[in-house]
Amino acid sequence: MLNLLSLKLLNFATFLWLAFWALRAFRCLAIGSRHSILFVILVHFLFSGVPLLLDVLFGKPAYLEMPGFYLATRDNTTSIIYCLYVSAAPVIWWWTRRESSKDSDINIDNTSLLQSMKPVLHLILLMFLLSPLIAWLYSPDPQAYQNYGVAPQGLFKFDKEEEPHCTGSST
Repeated sequence: MLNLLSLKLLNFATFLWLAFWALRAFRCLAIGSRHSILFVILVHFLFSGVPLLLDVLFGKPAYLEMPGFYLATRDNTTSIIYCLYVSAAPVIWWWTRRESSKDSDINIDNTSLLQSMKPVLHLILLMFLLSPLIAWLYSPDPQAYQNYGVAPQGLFKFDKEEEPHCTGSST
């Protein structure tokens, strides 16, 4: 589907997108705005955007003791969905933030945009809310997700080339 270079470009583009939102939030904070969502956007950038840049620069962590993370970080489809999800979050947060009376001198009129986008936004948010259930229903083995701690129980099956090289002792 995607080669390694394309995936690195997607990760870098997602990092730049999140950096844009972080800079926008930082600028608003610097001029005196105190919307709580601005702080959330900055934290989101630190925990979602910076690791993407680190993956591009240094490669992905091995997660030797966590085969579930290992497989998820090596799956192209999961990486694409992750990039889309973390990219959509600041946009949705920005659209749904509230204007406070304290920030009346910085009036960005987004009410008409928000009102026109409300039905679409509700549908998108509903899809995000239901997406884990839909993914579970269409997964190859839904019963595997009904057990907590599938990886430690040895229920994951690895191909020879996918098997992580764990440093821990095996039984």
